[in-house]
Amino acid sequence: MFNNKLLDCLTFCSESGGTTTEILVKILEYFDDEEVFPRVPDGPIPFLLVDGHNTCLDPLFIDYINNESHRWKVCLGVPYATSLWQVGDSAQNNGTFKTEWYRVKDELLVWKYERWLDHVIWNHDVIPLLNKVFAKAFGRVEVNWQAIAKQG
Repeated sequence: MFNNKLLDCLTFCSESGGTTTEILVKILEYFDDEEVFPRVPDGPIPFLLVDGHNTCLDPLFIDYINNESHRWKVCLGVPYATSLWQVGDSAQNNGTFKTEWYRVKDELLVWKYERWLDHVIWNHDVIPLLNKVFAKAFGRVEVNWQAIAKQG
């Protein structure tokens, strides 16, 4: 729920495991189609902070955010320096996330195996698994303060 709108939970998958230009544009299209950020003449333009990865420099993305019918203000962070400005990219958080992520996926697959279910992690399995991992990886206040202090 955001701005009194019930929004879908968007999930995507890419071969590389990262966000692609196409995924990024689909997300913005969804926000625009659902009018998550109302567009009014001379009103505010939605703001998006992204890392400086090549996906944000692709003409498909640049053309989308600069289209007058759904313009976005975008701030590109320093490429390949997200560990300096994204606390979640700190070694402590990322390492814990990966460890917990593999653990909960393994638990789910064992659970499915014991019940003769398909040994597959489906799209609808991802968010519940992330819910189990997120607080352990990124919800640790003390670790986050340490990462912020270390990163300046």
